[in-house]
Amino acid sequence: MRRAMGTVALAALVLPVAGSGYTIAPLDAIHERFAWMSESCAAANPVPVDGRIRCAFDDSAIRASANKVPTKPGEQTPIETAVRWGDDPGHATSSLGAGDTAGYLIQFRTCEGQVRDDGKLNTIYRAGVMCSGHYGRLGFFHAMMSVDDAALTDTGQAQKNTRDKILAWASFTYRVAKGEIAPDDKFCSTVSKDKVLAQVFDDGASCRDADAKWTVRRFFTFACANPKLDKSCDMTKDISDAAVRLSALGALLHMIQDSYAQGHVRRLDQPERDSRKNRLLPVVACAAPKQFYYYDKANRDDGHSEADAVPAVELCGPKAEVDDPVSAGATAMWMLRTNKSAGLFMAYLTRRVFPPR
Repeated sequence: MRRAMGTVALAALVLPVAGSGYTIAPLDAIHERFAWMSESCAAANPVPVDGRIRCAFDDSAIRASANKVPTKPGEQTPIETAVRWGDDPGHATSSLGAGDTAGYLIQFRTCEGQVRDDGKLNTIYRAGVMCSGHYGRLGFFHAMMSVDDAALTDTGQAQKNTRDKILAWASFTYRVAKGEIAPDDKFCSTVSKDKVLAQVFDDGASCRDADAKWTVRRFFTFACANPKLDKSCDMTKDISDAAVRLSALGALLHMIQDSYAQGHVRRLDQPERDSRKNRLLPVVACAAPKQFYYYDKANRDDGHSEADAVPAVELCGPKAEVDDPVSAGATAMWMLRTNKSAGLFMAYLTRRVFPPR
């Protein structure tokens, strides 16, 4: 979210959000537009080719989507609302939540400090969900490096850890969206069954305490800006099982879409840059990930925010190395609709979205 507006209320909604990836409503609503494109494509292509959906994805398709998706959150479809979860897991700026935009911004402005205490890295239980996603240990929500991996001197290991966490989160959210993980399962102990995610979530007593208050349902439908996971939080208006599954799908789509933002993941050998300012340009390239970034000052100075605008398309099409974000989202929707296993979905994702270097 990168553009200033005239009124205080709208300016608050479009304040830059660290690590958020493509802008969410109001204005460009790129996450919502990509989700709408995926849903429309999946509905129009019920029979996939080679086990995956292939959508029309080019500059003209992206431009056309602007006329199909309202920028006001209250006017958007369920999937367009759900895909906001990654940027605003507490639904603070959503019509589903308390509408506590001011609280969201106050929390956000303190996030960089909340992930550390006197120089010591905090767990998600102290930093909170929203801050951990943007600056802390949950960077994989946005297909980015987590703060703990960014601190490693072994850059190869840091990159591997990031990809492992991205794939583990994808598997978890898919299984929730599929209904394989029940909404009323205890959140921390459930997510910690994955050995990769256990490194992030399983914090001994903190994890056990969180399980007394947080189910999978509450985690994907809570409505407060940045809960610490040490106390319960109100849920949104719609807390049905279907709402939980949809929210998890939104989190999955959000992460996939973010992985094509140049400020999050380098997919080109040489990133596309503004020739005058030497800052990143908004480009979607259908190439394998080459580097995952962490949202630090260097990343911000390199043009993270500029790269979050409406993107141009490069190297995508039938012969592309990987699928585009809309086709990947449509494939996820088709696999869920046809009850495909998490293993089959992960095989697709590792082959066509996040192939190893």
